[in-house]
Amino acid sequence: MMKWDDLRIYLYAAEAGTYAKASQFLQLDRTTVSRRIEILEKHFKFKLFFVKDNHLFPTAEGAKILHYASLIRNSIAEMNRDIFDENSEVTERIKLAISKGLGSVFTEQIMLFNESNPKIELEIITSNNPEKAVAEKFCDIGLMEHYSEPKTVDSNFICNFKANFYFGIKSKINTQEMPVLYWHNNPPSEFIEWINCHFSSQSRYGSYVSDIDNIKNIGRNGNVIVPLWSKIGENENELKCYSEESIHHVPIWIIQSKLLPLTAGQRALKNHFLKYISLLN
Repeated sequence: MMKWDDLRIYLYAAEAGTYAKASQFLQLDRTTVSRRIEILEKHFKFKLFFVKDNHLFPTAEGAKILHYASLIRNSIAEMNRDIFDENSEVTERIKLAISKGLGSVFTEQIMLFNESNPKIELEIITSNNPEKAVAEKFCDIGLMEHYSEPKTVDSNFICNFKANFYFGIKSKINTQEMPVLYWHNNPPSEFIEWINCHFSSQSRYGSYVSDIDNIKNIGRNGNVIVPLWSKIGENENELKCYSEESIHHVPIWIIQSKLLPLTAGQRALKNHFLKYISLLN
């Protein structure tokens, strides 16, 4: 089945001209971008791009798809402006710090904001510590997972995001014997307690990996238990959920500086996330 998200990735890849630039803008792994476009090509049964001088160009058939994808994007942007009164007339640049642990979870929502607010330039900065980035005014707004309310910034709780353990469907050893991968450099006590509730204290903990795409690849290809946001894990055909009873909830926060008031564009971005992210869980 064709998905609008795949069409949007194709649209942005065509506009960027290379997979590398598209993946950088979308905050997705390059292989993920190319794989999603391959899925579209299998659906349509023709090539969407040809390459000339290291640049992507749509094929004749691809140009038709591009035309309709652009119409859909414009219609969605118009709908959001009409229904949610999102202001696309604001002209400014916003730096958004997002936790590495969140990876590409919110890519779709960021793309939606970009489409609805074409005059706002949104710079995405993945960070090990969004709270510090915002508190020190390196970034304007932050999205982060944190078990307690951040102290050095103003914050709004969005929702408790679900996470669970996953492992590759081709894994051949007992799951109780698998190492468990960290997704925190210094795992909080709540994270360790979650692991210990479901695995023996002798369970070996694997290396720290914060990149979501890398975690998924390790889960698919290695005999290891990987923690993933349920929204991602449930859509991975090569991963299997460890147990429905092992669901874990992690608070998600949107943060801003205590010292500076929000601009119109920053306020629009904050309201956008407050409206949409809780619906993802």
